[in-house]
Amino acid sequence: MKTRPLSPPPHLFCDAYPPLEGRVRTTEQVEMGTAWLPFDKVRTASTTLRGNLADVAIDDVIQLLSARARTGVLVVNPQQPLRLVFADGAVVMGGSSSSMALGRHLLAAGLVTAQQLEDLFGLTRSRTGERQAHPLDDIGVLQAMLTVVGGTDLANAVRLLAVGTVFEMMLLNEASFEFVEAPAHPLAAHFAADADAVVSEARCQADAWPAMQAAGGAESARFRRVQRVASHHTPIVLDALSWAALCEIDERATAGQISHRLGLGRYPTAALLADLTDRGLIERVS
Repeated sequence: MKTRPLSPPPHLFCDAYPPLEGRVRTTEQVEMGTAWLPFDKVRTASTTLRGNLADVAIDDVIQLLSARARTGVLVVNPQQPLRLVFADGAVVMGGSSSSMALGRHLLAAGLVTAQQLEDLFGLTRSRTGERQAHPLDDIGVLQAMLTVVGGTDLANAVRLLAVGTVFEMMLLNEASFEFVEAPAHPLAAHFAADADAVVSEARCQADAWPAMQAAGGAESARFRRVQRVASHHTPIVLDALSWAALCEIDERATAGQISHRLGLGRYPTAALLADLTDRGLIERVS
């Protein structure tokens, strides 16, 4: 695996260096105050870093934000945004605009029940009368989840989602990005993860992804359960996620759909399916 410099071009930030013509563009910083804003509502006027992944590797961007202990939100590919929340350089959480990936993952892992999930992420009436779900960074939801799921399990789930988000960012060869300064999330201390460790894990997944796809990890792949499992001298033991994946396999669901239903990223889903295949429990049909 290639090592990347810890100090990518310092001119990315407008508070100390001039912008690099043609690669990134910076804008004036705006004082945000102390109140937390959900990361999909942070004013873009506070953007301090902007560029394109065709020019700057996402690894370098994240490592720079970490080295400079930045607090705010990194948004990649605004049309279909992937977001990474930082607090003092640590990665707090990540994901898309949907909150349900975390909920589906917790359900598949057996950490919450369906009723608890409905109570935590249930649709609520907005002022316009439309039914809306709570966002990923909803403070009330996360505080309630800490009591239902437990701090360690929830922090691990949030971290896995952050790693999956960085993995997806790494697969984008060309996409715009921007970092927006914002107050720290009130629950940052519960979920803060070392940025270098998150990047390293995501990079390992991204480097292994081509081989994983070639071995049957394509999103369009379909599987079926093996009707008669070969005899084993020892019992087959499945953890909650493996069992949840096995239950989703019906010859019609694609790997991509299974990933969505389990609230897992593409890489861990492909790894689960590969393990079930190796153990003789499922087989690929297309």
